[in-house]
Amino acid sequence: MAERLETINENWLVLKAKTEAGSSDAAHGATTSKNADIPATAVKRCREWNALEIAFTGHADGDTCGFALYAARRDGDIAVVFSGDITIGKQAATDGGYWADTIVEDAVASKWITTVTLVDAAGGDGMSRIVFDACGYDKFWVQFVAAEITGDEHYTAYYSGY
Repeated sequence: MAERLETINENWLVLKAKTEAGSSDAAHGATTSKNADIPATAVKRCREWNALEIAFTGHADGDTCGFALYAARRDGDIAVVFSGDITIGKQAATDGGYWADTIVEDAVASKWITTVTLVDAAGGDGMSRIVFDACGYDKFWVQFVAAEITGDEHYTAYYSGY
């Protein structure tokens, strides 16, 4: 009997709900990266997924915001996957916002175990994405740099897996 190989076809799910000006998001640091500091909003990766894909929407073309993507193993402490900045482009999103068309990694190189790939991240008014191997980590979440969200700006992070 032949086995059938199939790539999981998953829809986009909300990784970080709409975050607006006045948010209390704060980066994890030397004393706030313990298991107890994992936010209740962290998503648990489906065990069938070996990799995750992350995309962002925002309020308007040209809006920018910093963010950090974190992970934790089951019962483990917090690790940084990626940090950088997004810029919103002109491609409309179903959620009423616009897709980020630019993702720039912070000057400090990625801290992840394997390569974090940026897809369509150079500002072409498309849908930029971050793709990376989950490396067995269990929970993932995004925090936006709250101080950079002003006026009508808002940002949402989405994820999918395969």
